[in-house]
Amino acid sequence: MRNSSFPAVSVILPILNEERDLANCISAILQQDYPSDIEIILALGPSKDKTNQIANQLVAADNRIKLVNNLTGQTAVGLNLAIAAATYEIICRVDGHSEISNSYIKTAVEIMQQIKKFEKEWANYDKAVKLVESNFAKLTESIEEIGTGGKRFKKLSVPVRDIDNLRKKQGIPELEAAGDDIIDVEEDE
Repeated sequence: MRNSSFPAVSVILPILNEERDLANCISAILQQDYPSDIEIILALGPSKDKTNQIANQLVAADNRIKLVNNLTGQTAVGLNLAIAAATYEIICRVDGHSEISNSYIKTAVEIMQQIKKFEKEWANYDKAVKLVESNFAKLTESIEEIGTGGKRFKKLSVPVRDIDNLRKKQGIPELEAAGDDIIDVEEDE
């Protein structure tokens, strides 16, 4: 069931007194429309109802479900124990009384992947902008002053194709063209 574009996911649940909802919650997780491996880790607290019995039945029925004992019953302790027992890098937390939609995990992973992709693209864009700014500063420093009549100004001409080549090399999306092959910057002194 492994699809290389989707990472395997460990679903962790801190569980305490969830007799009424636990079976439906786990069923919803197991029925995920997710194209990769899923494991479920139940951090079992000292329940006063039949939660532990139900959890043991679920584990016996499906080898994707694991139990860890959370003797304190505290949510934070249970989460930490479940994370420590997780096989996979991607962790999805679900509450024991929840029934998630069948696309919940896939949607969450896709959002994480989009954020990661955006962060990489932004880093490339930021590098490209800094490179353009740096090169622009170097160019402006090296331009000689020219004078015509009584007016003195600096003129800089940068072919758009050079900027476009830099943009492509850095993987920056194309912007709408200004309509000129030359960008002129004039500065009166």
